[in-house]
Amino acid sequence: MLRITKTQKTVLSVTAAFMLSALAFAEKGPVYISPNNDGKQDILEVPVKIKDKRYVKDWAFIIENDKGDVVRTIGNKEKRETKITFKTFWKALFTPKSGVTVPASVMWNGVMDNGEVAPDGTYYYYMTASDDNGNAAKTKKLTVIVDN
Repeated sequence: MLRITKTQKTVLSVTAAFMLSALAFAEKGPVYISPNNDGKQDILEVPVKIKDKRYVKDWAFIIENDKGDVVRTIGNKEKRETKITFKTFWKALFTPKSGVTVPASVMWNGVMDNGEVAPDGTYYYYMTASDDNGNAAKTKKLTVIVDN
């Protein structure tokens, strides 16, 4: 089961298991950020907790604009050897399996994937995660308003 919770501090908690479903508890009202580097509300910080009975293969924190276009993706996915040799095959065979590193929190400073600061407006953020069994889940979209 994938369980995502969100409190006033914008906490997303993801728990993944064999059968995944999504459940989210959003805070009332949107979160505001002002990414103008004045030291006040410059970033959206989202504490993250992902738990899985297996291994977390990948996770992503995604920001969309009000049109539904993805403007920023922050994430991690399983690193696999691109060139398999006899040595790397045997090493992988006897190395304990592990998942990707999941940070304690994810921060968005208002910068989009193209390097520009997001213009004022309403944006939506959510998180996705999947495990090594192919199970995946996604949180509900939550609102962040950029107001410089």
